[in-house]
Amino acid sequence: MVAPTKNDGKKTTEDVPYVQGAQFPTLTAKQAATKMWNSKLRSNGKFLQTQIMEGNLGENAVTGSAPSIKAIATRGARTGFTPLGTGGNPSKTFKPNPQLPTFIPHPDYYPDYDTSVMSRYDRGADNNLTRRIAMGAFMGGNSIGSLKDVDHTEIARNLHMQAQILDAIRMRPEFNGYMLDVDEGVYKYEKLEEKQEGDMADFLSKGRTVGYKMYDYNGDESIYKLWEVAQYLQDFPFTEKVMMEYNTWNEGGAQTRLFVGVPDMRGDIHGANFKRQTETIFNGSPISGSLMLCDVIKEDNGPS
Repeated sequence: MVAPTKNDGKKTTEDVPYVQGAQFPTLTAKQAATKMWNSKLRSNGKFLQTQIMEGNLGENAVTGSAPSIKAIATRGARTGFTPLGTGGNPSKTFKPNPQLPTFIPHPDYYPDYDTSVMSRYDRGADNNLTRRIAMGAFMGGNSIGSLKDVDHTEIARNLHMQAQILDAIRMRPEFNGYMLDVDEGVYKYEKLEEKQEGDMADFLSKGRTVGYKMYDYNGDESIYKLWEVAQYLQDFPFTEKVMMEYNTWNEGGAQTRLFVGVPDMRGDIHGANFKRQTETIFNGSPISGSLMLCDVIKEDNGPS
């Protein structure tokens, strides 16, 4: 990790060993995989060696190759065209191009500055971000007060946006019988952990990005339904980036998740820029600017 040199007191990350138990507590396999979102740790050979030797990361965390591609999402698949032509000109069509709506937060739940609403979020994670979803759903067991050196208002406002998106998916009739749930919530930096602004750990730590999995009514993971959610969200008006993510960090094959990013919601909420970008990620690095369904679906996990 980061240590001062003997020469000029400046900090460097080159050749600095990772010391188990000094920079971090002993990690579980899931925690070690989460730490791979920190690009500084992902490139730290001592950290990787330690976690592989501890059995927390699999050997494919370093050497794994991306699965083959089953499908690539295309935009606008849910809208189509409305035919206008008749007679000799049947090909004349009208393609709707609506202006994106402005996001309007719910006044009873939106964590605004210096209000009683924000003070509720500062006191704990059991306060609702929407009528049905509390902040605790995104906190991974952490209290917001335990997150140091971060803007609690920023986290709460970003998670309010995430909760609105999660609510919207759960209310869709095509996803009845399934539950979209948080799998990768707010990232908590350890005391001596070095941060890299703009990497995935940074976005996760601010609530701007959250990772999700989809489960059926038996509690089994449904990758194909998660893929359908990704296709739905790529045309949803209120996202910054939708990402299909695959990794081989732990033993047992590739893990599949859907990550949803939202803009920085601290400024003028009515001027938020929802870019609606897409991406596919493997082992922490982008492999495509499109949403890809990789060949990781078991036979009983495909389309019904």
